[in-house]
Amino acid sequence: MLCLWLSERLDHNLHPYQCTCLAHIVKLIFSDFTAYGLGHEQTGIQAYVVVSQRVEAEYQRLVRSGKLKE
Repeated sequence: MLCLWLSERLDHNLHPYQCTCLAHIVKLIFSDFTAYGLGHEQTGIQAYVVVSQRVEAEYQRLVRSGKLKE
């Protein structure tokens, strides 16, 4: 669901609050993966990778623009 929503908004930047919330969700998803014993090799699910990369890119953009603190 997140992957689809982010795909539909490729031409829109995320608001700092959206980026913060999504970063938290991505971290929770990864912690759930590791809680079930899955490592980086098994968590290469395409949707997770796409969401994670987009959130990281948006986060870095917001940090560079001064709208979000690192």
